[in-house]
Amino acid sequence: MAAFRQKRCKKAEAALQALEHRNRVLGNSAPFGIMAVDFSGRVEGLKSPDAGVAAVPSGADPEGMNVFDFPALAEAGISDDFRRCMHLNRSLVRDYACIDNRGSCLQLRFYISPVSDGGHSVSGAIVFVENYTNIKQAQTAAEQSEQRYRLLFQSAPVAMVERDASELKSFLEQLRRSGIEDLKAHFQKNPEEINRCMELVKTVDCNDAFIELLEAGSKKALMADLPQLALGTGFLQTAEKVILMLVEGRFPPERELTIQTLQGKRKRVMARVMVLAGHEDTLSRIVVSLVDISKRVEIEEALRASEKRFREQSLRDNLTGLYNQRYLYHSYPSCCMPPKRTRPRFRWFSWTWTISKRW
Repeated sequence: MAAFRQKRCKKAEAALQALEHRNRVLGNSAPFGIMAVDFSGRVEGLKSPDAGVAAVPSGADPEGMNVFDFPALAEAGISDDFRRCMHLNRSLVRDYACIDNRGSCLQLRFYISPVSDGGHSVSGAIVFVENYTNIKQAQTAAEQSEQRYRLLFQSAPVAMVERDASELKSFLEQLRRSGIEDLKAHFQKNPEEINRCMELVKTVDCNDAFIELLEAGSKKALMADLPQLALGTGFLQTAEKVILMLVEGRFPPERELTIQTLQGKRKRVMARVMVLAGHEDTLSRIVVSLVDISKRVEIEEALRASEKRFREQSLRDNLTGLYNQRYLYHSYPSCCMPPKRTRPRFRWFSWTWTISKRW
């Protein structure tokens, strides 16, 4: 009987050791730092001290220390959150910036949960600590990049507007899945679909140069019906071409457009569409740039008109309406003199006829 009990105890101890080993392996493999403390704040267990505690004193054993006495935890306010969690019996999630032993700043996220017996009695707390320093740095870099982009966008001397066509792309894909292959014929039969498609394209932002180009009093006046306001009567035709290009995976090339400002003035612009890197699949960020070429077009038209007047003046006097001597000199051979090719034939024929008559 004693041998049987001893055998059962050994099997239970082996099972317990196996369970502890498994839990230890799981704990060491977890991507979080894990810390267990009792109600007084004493550390009972700690996995991955570098991730679990920001500043453990050099050469000290973390287990057995008190979280309420850690200077780094107290200064960051973590100690107060431990007390709040255990006294209120409520889980907390907090983000902290702490300095480790090497002087590096760590961005840590603490998931603090009370340990209770199922009732109101709390015996301690268990903490999962996530080191998301790299994520925070990437997020900060992305925010700085976005700020630089916005600064360049707003300060650019070229008129630019940012549009979001993600909903339009999803709608066109839905039409394809519904069995509509020829979208051009579909839009010709249902022209109201073009307006519906363009309503799905949202205006995200526009810069000051764009507001000045369209002679708007404020940005708010442009955000609602921007394409219709700018393109006027040519909106439907231009919109259909753009939509069909997007369906084929192409983007409108650089082209000249005539737009109308909010003051009713017509301007000639060079338009170019560019999809920002990383958004080619969703089309969520599209930048349209417009360069005002109205003055250049006016100068070109003036040069053509001046060249035409110069040609007319070189042939005809504007004052008298008479053709000048140069015109008469150049036009005399074609008007008054007989063709050169007929004269030799006429003389040869006359000479031949005279000789034959004499004989």
